[in-house]
Amino acid sequence: MAKFLSDLQSKFELKDQPLPVHRLDKATTGAMVFALTPSHARDLSQQFAARDTEKAYLALVRGGEKSFPEKSGTIRHRLTIEQGRVALAKNKREGKETLTEWEVIASSVRIIS
Repeated sequence: MAKFLSDLQSKFELKDQPLPVHRLDKATTGAMVFALTPSHARDLSQQFAARDTEKAYLALVRGGEKSFPEKSGTIRHRLTIEQGRVALAKNKREGKETLTEWEVIASSVRIIS
């Protein structure tokens, strides 16, 4: 992690190394939240601890209208961790219930001539 933080500092020409604050959805995305100052790190940590944050993700997916005939939707399912990977729960009593609201915000069509 130290090398990564040093590389971030160098790449973005930061005065100080960024401070790791929170790992979002560790078992799925693993995205990290960093702060540039100790006071921002403290404020962000408090917001995550109090669950005052809302997470939104942007994903690039393949499939077009055949895969996504609807423009938006909701997915409710229970998830478990199996062998270190996220998996759909096999019954309604196991795992953690999740809610994902999704929306197609843009698409492209590949025309082959």
